[in-house]
Amino acid sequence: MADRRNTDITKLTFTWQVVIVIVSTTITAYASQWQIRSDVRDILTRIELGAKVEDAQSKLQTNDLAALKSSIEAQSAAMKESIAAIQRRQEMQQIQISQLSEAITKLSTQQGRK
Repeated sequence: MADRRNTDITKLTFTWQVVIVIVSTTITAYASQWQIRSDVRDILTRIELGAKVEDAQSKLQTNDLAALKSSIEAQSAAMKESIAAIQRRQEMQQIQISQLSEAITKLSTQQGRK
């Protein structure tokens, strides 16, 4: 029993160098843990902002495509109306040419009789 160590914690003593090492290690570990938590929060915030930016870009692109489609449809309708107007003018010109041709034919036949 003489070889048995004394395990009474109240009689445990540390040198001031060991106390400094223990305290500095504890402070360093706490600071490192705090820094890691801060970095994780920053990463999560950046991921969240990235998702919001992607969502906003997607919405803008959808809106831009809808506006472009609307613009193209309006231009198409305007072009169709212009084509229809040109076709009506051409028909009118054909009628006028036919009438002028008939009038010229009548005049030339009337002059030929005289």
